Amino acid sequence: MMAIKWCREKKIPMLAVCLGFQLAVIEYARNVVGLTDAKSGESPEISNNVVVIDMPEHNQGQLGGTMLLGSRSFNFNQECKLKELYGNKDVAKERHRHRYEVNPDYVTRLTKAGMRFVASNDDGTRMEAFDLSGPDHPYFVGVQYHPEYLTRPLTPSPPYLGLLLACLDQLDSYLSFPVDKRKKWRLQTRRDYDESDDSDDDIDEEETVGTSHVSVEIA
Repeated sequence: MMAIKWCREKKIPMLAVCLGFQLAVIEYARNVVGLTDAKSGESPEISNNVVVIDMPEHNQGQLGGTMLLGSRSFNFNQECKLKELYGNKDVAKERHRHRYEVNPDYVTRLTKAGMRFVASNDDGTRMEAFDLSGPDHPYFVGVQYHPEYLTRPLTPSPPYLGLLLACLDQLDSYLSFPVDKRKKWRLQTRRDYDESDDSDDDIDEEETVGTSHVSVEIA
């Protein structure tokens, strides 16, 4: 959680997945909402603020079939960078594998303190994603599902693609392209160079004053 806090406060791009999503919510509850004893029900510590609980489907007294598994749809409830990465679709589908979720009793309190839960399940009770990206942070996203299960070399997972582009300071450029033209978008990287340096002769460069641009296709 110290790493999560560091990324949030220092404006470092971060993607929190599954348990990471839950820990990011706990970190926010502790350090922003002020619930210093916020914890997960998965932890044995005693607390009055259990902000992550085991799901109704999970019965600790039984073995087998206790996880939420497989492909599930979820709904975006507001505009955000994560939704833009999914092509501005109102509904998306991803694979799940977890037993715990954000406690619905704390969602309103967390939201009032600035936590933006941008996606939930069909009935709105299970939080699927948060997105604090915006003017104050380049990319701070958490998802309860596992986007890595559906990523492919030529069709990268939207949350992971967003993380990489944000690290390269290219996310806004990518999202500025119409959804149907994004396959033609090119990553523009810049570096200082010495005109006498010919070590990159094998790279196609478009020279500008003091910089060179290398085009890389994102399919």
